[in-house]
Amino acid sequence: MSRKQILIVEDEPLLRKNIVEILNTLQIWDIIDTSSATKALEMLDTLQPALIISDYKMPGINGLEFLRILRQRDSTKNTPFIFLTAKMDIAAEFDDSQTTIVYKPFSLKVLLQHLMARLKNE
Repeated sequence: MSRKQILIVEDEPLLRKNIVEILNTLQIWDIIDTSSATKALEMLDTLQPALIISDYKMPGINGLEFLRILRQRDSTKNTPFIFLTAKMDIAAEFDDSQTTIVYKPFSLKVLLQHLMARLKNE
């Protein structure tokens, strides 16, 4: 049985590396990562992750635009999504029951709690 995939989209290299390393140590999921929403969209032509974790503020396509594109695609319209952001008022920018917001700075424990809750509902 193959493991579920999680896609990490984060432009900050150190944060992305830390998240990937922590999740990989658990050896529960296959972790795929990229630094931009543009690259993620290309990857999603062939990937079907069980969950996407994305930064909100990124150069090029930002996290909100990325989420809106995902919700228009049949293959990703119901994919659970976790935003990572320092922006405190983004909840008002979208209405999406499949999306969780994790505010920066966050502990990996908090991220894992949200991740597990989202995947449990899968």
